[in-house]
Amino acid sequence: MEKMVVQIGTKENILPAAPTPNSLRIFKLSVLDQTQVKLYVPLMLFYLNQNTSNLNSLIQDRSKLLKLSLSESLTRFYHFAGKVRDDFHIDCNDEGVHYIETRLWWNCTSPINFSKIKIVSQRFIFNGLSLVALKDQSKVLSSESEPSRFEVVAALLWKCVAKSASKLYESSLGRPFNMGVIINLQGKNCVPRNSVGNLIWPALAQCKLSPELEHKTLVNQIKKCKAEINDDFVEAIKGVVVIIKATESLLLVLK
Repeated sequence: MEKMVVQIGTKENILPAAPTPNSLRIFKLSVLDQTQVKLYVPLMLFYLNQNTSNLNSLIQDRSKLLKLSLSESLTRFYHFAGKVRDDFHIDCNDEGVHYIETRLWWNCTSPINFSKIKIVSQRFIFNGLSLVALKDQSKVLSSESEPSRFEVVAALLWKCVAKSASKLYESSLGRPFNMGVIINLQGKNCVPRNSVGNLIWPALAQCKLSPELEHKTLVNQIKKCKAEINDDFVEAIKGVVVIIKATESLLLVLK
C-alpha cells in the first residue's frame, strides 16, 4: 500500500457574511441540547476528481467556493460561528468557523489489505409484501392504528434475539430483556418548527426474556415507549434539568 502524505496548508477562521444583530447575540440552549451526551464523530468524505489538467487551479477554485458558501450559511446558522459560554448559552460573537486546507498525496483507488481484519456482517431484506404481512399480524383490532415499518421489523428482530438468548442464557429467563429506541422529536408541539439538528431522545421498550414472546406484544411495547415521549414528558424534564444544573453550580461554589 502506498504511503499517505499529509501537508497542512492554510489555516483561517471563516466569518459570517453579515454580522449577527445584537438582539441575537445570546443563543439559549434548549433542554435537549443541555442533556445530550457530547460526542465527536470523525468523518472524512472522498470525491473522485475527474479533472487533472490543472489541479492547483481546481483546488483553489473549489476551496474559494466552499469558503464563500460556508460564510453565507453562517449568517443563517449564526450560533455555529459563536462560542459556547456555559451549559445554557452560546455567545454568538461571529468568531467564525476554523477552516484548514490540507493537501493529501495518496492513491485512493489502491486496494486496502483486509487480510488481518475479520469482518462479520449480515443483511436482512424485507420486501413490501413481507412488511404488509407483518403489519396485519400485529393488529389485534381493526380500530387500532397501523404500526409503522420500523415497529414491525424491530419487534421481529427483538423476538428472534429473545428466542436465541433464551436458549443461551436459561438462567436469565423471566428477567428484563429490554430494547433501546431512539425517538425523533421533530414535529412534536413542544419543539419549534424552525429547530435544526438531531432532535432525539432515548426510550426503553420493556419485556421479560422468554422464548414464547408474541410479535404483536412487542410491537405494542415499542409503540407504548414511543407514545410516552410526548409534549408532557419534555415539559417535565425541563424542570428536572434546571434542578440538576442548579445543584451542580451550587456544589462548585461550595468546593
